Amino acid sequence: MDEKIYKTIDERIEILKERNMKIRRNATREIKILKENNYYNLINGYKHLFLDYNKMHNLGVKDDIYKEGTKPSELYEIMQFDDSMRSIFLQYLLYIEEKIKHAIVQSFYENHRHENLHKEFEYLKAKYYNISKTYFVARKYNKTSYQYTYTSEKNDTPIRSQFISEADYFLLNRENKHSTFKENVIAAIEDQQSKKDSIKSYKRKHGYIPLWILTNILTLGNISHLFVILTDEVAFRAMDILGISHNKEEIDIYNMYKVLGILTLYRNICAHNDRFICTSHGIQIDDYFMGFGESLPFYKDPNNRKSKLKKYQKNARRKCTSGMFSLVFCIAIFLNNPDRVKFIKKIKKEEDKISNRIKTISIDIVKKDIGLKLDLEKQINFIWGNNIK
Repeated sequence: MDEKIYKTIDERIEILKERNMKIRRNATREIKILKENNYYNLINGYKHLFLDYNKMHNLGVKDDIYKEGTKPSELYEIMQFDDSMRSIFLQYLLYIEEKIKHAIVQSFYENHRHENLHKEFEYLKAKYYNISKTYFVARKYNKTSYQYTYTSEKNDTPIRSQFISEADYFLLNRENKHSTFKENVIAAIEDQQSKKDSIKSYKRKHGYIPLWILTNILTLGNISHLFVILTDEVAFRAMDILGISHNKEEIDIYNMYKVLGILTLYRNICAHNDRFICTSHGIQIDDYFMGFGESLPFYKDPNNRKSKLKKYQKNARRKCTSGMFSLVFCIAIFLNNPDRVKFIKKIKKEEDKISNRIKTISIDIVKKDIGLKLDLEKQINFIWGNNIK
């Protein structure tokens, strides 16, 4: 493997020109963009949208070849689009994070009673949580690309059959997650005591940090791991408060846990100011959860034996499932209809802006790559309504 040696900006410009990037000698804006932006973030972050893969394949070359007319300014416009989208979504992620924390605290104290429950040495005890093990099996109807999950166990042991191999099981070990949660709480309190005077003062005065204050210093990742160890009554009540539909089944909690996993992934990206729109993931929400499957493009009823999707339709659903639409869904289930409409309008406004600023590729190429190539205004209506309690 060739070693990566640092190259000057002039050397990088020459390499880009050799790869068919359009950079004239007097193109001051193009050169300025390359000089003022991190090369890795700008070029490596968004070049895949502008590469001429057909020419690269026909010529049998490994080096990049850009589509005719590609300019650094177009990649810069995509990066600006990424920044704008990150800003829009972050506002909703922060709002939802607070709603989730409040719902968990409210439900926890509604369902548990103890004179010292406000103290950390009490509310961290395992007796207030579900620390059982559950084995989940994920399945997909190949014809319709329909995803569903179920539990398959007896006496905490997975049920073996000719249709299910050991590799098919996902073990949710809540005892381990409870231990991790306790460690995270202790670490968060110790860390924030040295950073936040309010935490330090409360701890010194009372000798403990109550759960309703604790949640303010826990990350969304910490909260997602807390949610999955809540007892069923607490978890379902929290979902009721948030307006999330459920059938009081364990699989509903598991799907909610996956929703929180997706929110956490993008929340962390926002926190580190990383590339946002082009992120993909492998967290699979079940199609029956809050209407997720119907909100994806090319939905087919899995109960209809004649239902079948073509390859390009399956690919389109997969892109949306693992890309930005999954985040749109995870945010939308916490919003009422008017707020959903406002949310989608903000996204559409940014899509219209970038569509007018790039010429080499169409906006559809960008939307397909990031998992938003669908009629958002139409598909969002298939997501179940939010009935906040």
